[in-house]
Amino acid sequence: MGAHLGRSDGVLAIRPISVLEAVVIVDAQDAQMVRRFGWGAPLTLPASQLVVRRWVRSWQSLGLGWNSAIVDEVTGQMIGDCEAELRGDGFVHVLYAVFAPWRGRAAYRDRTAGAARQKSRIA
Repeated sequence: MGAHLGRSDGVLAIRPISVLEAVVIVDAQDAQMVRRFGWGAPLTLPASQLVVRRWVRSWQSLGLGWNSAIVDEVTGQMIGDCEAELRGDGFVHVLYAVFAPWRGRAAYRDRTAGAARQKSRIA
């Protein structure tokens, strides 16, 4: 996976997710994420690793879905993730999550939505 797969606006970057970031997802999840994604219960580390490995394989094989880490360019912290899924009807389904500590910040919200729109054009 080359650097060409990432995108940045100088504040936030989206790039292919790494298996090492499974722990970040587990640590950052909250009740709102669990409820909105319909998980039923918080993800365990083994469950998160399984999902992230699937996302990584999808990037490597250029599969029908791509999950990206959303990263704060200043701190280097992963603040959320964004997924684009190519549907059978030719449309791209895009969803994203911003972790609780970064939610509600207008700059993150607007940039994340913009990155998701850009990603849907890329996919």
